[in-house]
Amino acid sequence: MPDYRVSTTSYTEDLSVKILRQLGITAKRNNITTTTAVDLITDINGVKIDVQYSQDFEKWRDLRFDHVSAYSKGEVNKEYSKIGIFKKFESNYGFKVDKVGKHYQNDYLDAIIVLFYNKKLEIKDATKDYNPDKVLLATKEKLLKYIDENLDECIKNTKLNDKSKLGDIHGSAFIPIKVSKFNKDKNCYFGTIEELKSKSEEIKAYLGCKKETYKTL
Repeated sequence: MPDYRVSTTSYTEDLSVKILRQLGITAKRNNITTTTAVDLITDINGVKIDVQYSQDFEKWRDLRFDHVSAYSKGEVNKEYSKIGIFKKFESNYGFKVDKVGKHYQNDYLDAIIVLFYNKKLEIKDATKDYNPDKVLLATKEKLLKYIDENLDECIKNTKLNDKSKLGDIHGSAFIPIKVSKFNKDKNCYFGTIEELKSKSEEIKAYLGCKKETYKTL
């Protein structure tokens, strides 16, 4: 039986390369040999891009921000970490953060591209392009700044993935972020592929993968 999750992940990463190409950005898969490496890397300036896809966007309207990759049992009102978001998470929920999410890992990613599908993504033919209804492009800097500025709300809205019933002592956690609010606050790039194509030069500059041009004297 095929691994649907892995095949869908791989499919959306390849599709993201094609979408970026439509925006004038050349990128390639970076995680084929080393599966734990960041998903994509651009040819100009080596910008590291993480790929996400989201289904049922019409219903939820949010972006999933995975801030805790692994947590274990701790004590309420006790802090184990040094970073603000994890200190609050540990103190509020009584857990100890054992592994931070990829956005907080040093030099792992520079930006994200998120493919939003209003319904379920059904890949009936992997040779065809099932384009998303909307695409979000945002830098890590903008994401982390948004989290810091809305920290109490983000901690309150945190969703836990408790794996104890499966025999795993570690759980994980994510924060659902309303895309409309995030985009309004941080002026990222969100829209249909056609809408983003009209802003391709802005997007290249925003992501830091625009080729420098020098004037000759």
